[in-house]
Amino acid sequence: MMPGSNGGHRGYGLLLTVLCAGIFMVYLDGTVVNVALPQIQADLGGGITELQWVVDIYALAFAALLLTSGVLGDIVGRRRLFLFGLAGFTAASAFCALASSIETLLIARAVQSLPFWLYTIAAGAVGYQRVR
Repeated sequence: MMPGSNGGHRGYGLLLTVLCAGIFMVYLDGTVVNVALPQIQADLGGGITELQWVVDIYALAFAALLLTSGVLGDIVGRRRLFLFGLAGFTAASAFCALASSIETLLIARAVQSLPFWLYTIAAGAVGYQRVR
């Protein structure tokens, strides 16, 4: 294959853009939550313990499910898992934005980590499969 030709690599740019945008959403979410903690406390109440849980429940739920992700990707399909996870993460983010109490926000953050787990793992697997 000649350098610069698109023969077997058509769509890699779009795939890479979508995968990177999905992962960027996750990192942006983590940064925004940490920056917004004082405003969350002012709007929803709660002490330092509840604010710490707003950050930690996300990571805890993700870590608890990390080992099962490869098997789930094999069963359901990595591309489907990625798309379902991305849509679920977006919906769960809206649930977080609409939270009216600190308890609701904690539940929403736990729910938000589930699709994050799905599409983060699937994004790496989809990218790896395409490059292999």
